[in-house]
Amino acid sequence: TWPGTSLGLCKDKVFKTKARTTISNLLETKLVLTLNRSGKDGMRLENFNLDAETADGSQKRRFKCGKIVIVDKKTAIKECFAQFPKSLPTTTRSGPCLRSGKNCDKTTTRPPFRSGSG
Repeated sequence: TWPGTSLGLCKDKVFKTKARTTISNLLETKLVLTLNRSGKDGMRLENFNLDAETADGSQKRRFKCGKIVIVDKKTAIKECFAQFPKSLPTTTRSGPCLRSGKNCDKTTTRPPFRSGSG
């Protein structure tokens, strides 16, 4: 885990992504990660994830990049994916109109006419 300060100029950078629907009916978005290494030693990352949040800060996303290995080259490019559920449409009612009046439109009606016995 690296703190956000070690990400340099990218720490507060906003990246726009487009979500697509997966076959499991989740939304998925991706970031393309480019890693540059310096020195002669290779670099091997067993499980690399990027934690991010939406532009308004309301939701957190984890982009899973998986294994990244740089041996002979100085640069590695990897697609990182985040999956998340679709947001539900907001409605004022949370179900059908019930006899108790819950979830019904607020109208005033007379009680039903009931005949007397006999």
